[in-house]
Amino acid sequence: MKSTHLGMGVVLFEQALDIDQEFLFEYIDWLKANKENEFIYEEENGVLYAINKSGFKFNVEDIKRAPQRFIDLLNRQYQANPPKKYIDFISSLENTVYKCIVGYCKYFEDAATTSWWRPIGHIVGYESGQKIGPHCDTQVPYEWGKKINNQAPIHNTLSINLYLNDCVDSDSLLNKYTYTGGEIHFSNIPYTYMPKAGSVLVYPSSYIGRHEVCEVKNGERYAFLSNACYGASFDSQDIEIIGQDTGNKHWMPELINDLSKITDHGNHIKE
Repeated sequence: MKSTHLGMGVVLFEQALDIDQEFLFEYIDWLKANKENEFIYEEENGVLYAINKSGFKFNVEDIKRAPQRFIDLLNRQYQANPPKKYIDFISSLENTVYKCIVGYCKYFEDAATTSWWRPIGHIVGYESGQKIGPHCDTQVPYEWGKKINNQAPIHNTLSINLYLNDCVDSDSLLNKYTYTGGEIHFSNIPYTYMPKAGSVLVYPSSYIGRHEVCEVKNGERYAFLSNACYGASFDSQDIEIIGQDTGNKHWMPELINDLSKITDHGNHIKE
């Protein structure tokens, strides 16, 4: 696994994971068959809005341009025993995310002190015509005079994007597994990256890591997203115990120890 610091805290890890594309799209079709509803709808001053699980509000007409989010990656709401091959696949994605967090902290050691846990990852899919504009991953949606519904992004230290399929240069290179467009652009470097399957970008979740996903022109773009976080949950009724299993976090108690095991800026991890 080769790593490169691209500037402004953005680190690229290449060939972090081998992904069987036929298997990937079989799995995506399985997710789509039982896709959970990701929006709730509210009317305000005669206008209907769609609100996603992060609390961001969209005009209903704009939903077609917003990405699809798959949160329940094992469809546990529909079946108690998802196929083992899918469980193993998600486990491999989570393990790769952790490995790249460790590698990132070799560049920026203090990042390890603010990376206590990570949420269970989710998959984002973009189809033709879909994109997301410039933003940072610590933004909290709010409206003056209204209650804040979701403060989870405040915990984000690092953003981790594990790309699942390839972006290609032109339509002549397209196949059923690839796409054109859909590059990720970091305005503060500036730098634009064409995602490749199995590559990972790790970058600051703050305004330093401001980014956008360009419009997908053809095909479908998929990525597994996670964050490195710290701090206690705001919505907890009781005092949260660090390391306590709540079912929605992966705690990282060995991060600093694992950091001491790697050399060469994350290119090699000692066994």
